[in-house]
Amino acid sequence: MGLSTLSVFDNANQFRLLLSFYAVIEESGVIPNCTNAPELFFPEMKNHKASYEDSETAKRACKECPLMDACATYAIVGHEREGIWGGLSGYERMLIRNDVIERGETTKFAKEGYVKYVGVKPRVPQLPRTVAELE
Repeated sequence: MGLSTLSVFDNANQFRLLLSFYAVIEESGVIPNCTNAPELFFPEMKNHKASYEDSETAKRACKECPLMDACATYAIVGHEREGIWGGLSGYERMLIRNDVIERGETTKFAKEGYVKYVGVKPRVPQLPRTVAELE
């Protein structure tokens, strides 16, 4: 996946992890949904009802992104506190992070990534293979 496992879960390395995550995005050639609507993925500044609705919309968009695993893994390892990353809220990421640390499996988590470690299967949209599928 490309994220360094050196000094895993160490906040001093958060910037290095972010650069690694950007490299994963660049290598993939995918333009994530979050780059087109950042306000949707960081709804904390709005009122509570709008924040919940935006969070759910953002999470659905994340589930369709082929970068969901890299994004969630970065956000958990990099200790991102705000926003929706990889289909997870800050609170959900905190719970996963605390569980991983409690189990003493930080290096394993960083190597496997969120999807494999937690056992989630992301939904990746399938591109049409034939003209008939486009109609």
